Amino acid sequence: MVQTYIGQSAGTFGISSNEAYEAVTTNIGLATLECGSADGVILVTIKAIPNGQYGICFRYQDNSNFLYAYYRWASDKLEIRAVNAGSDGRIDNNVSWVAAINDQIEVTLSGTSIAVRVIRGGSTLVSDSVTSSVAQTATKHGIYIEAATGARLDDWSYTA
Repeated sequence: MVQTYIGQSAGTFGISSNEAYEAVTTNIGLATLECGSADGVILVTIKAIPNGQYGICFRYQDNSNFLYAYYRWASDKLEIRAVNAGSDGRIDNNVSWVAAINDQIEVTLSGTSIAVRVIRGGSTLVSDSVTSSVAQTATKHGIYIEAATGARLDDWSYTA
């Protein structure tokens, strides 16, 4: 069955060489897919390392309530953020990471527990774990790209 990502914000997404990118990079871009469950494992592969931020959007309820985990190029950090009633704030533990092409970001969701790890060459490079009840029952998950001309994400998957 073919499913279509739904653009959720000002971002316009495209596909090039089977890799997702945001065509307009002046705003936050979220593209989500109805997955049927709030819990599960989401994985995406980074295929280019431009400036900006890019990673996974998860438990997307609406533009005012969702979470996201991503690589922040300007500070070389793995960040986890929660948008709750329109207020966006970091909930991570300040984990350093210099991304490389083919690094994978994996988010594991179980109730209020959120575990994020970066996989390089099949092994965990860095990880972070937090708790959050923001949009805890939302079942849309997807990708996040912001201000990242040339960012490419591939091999997105979700397993309940």
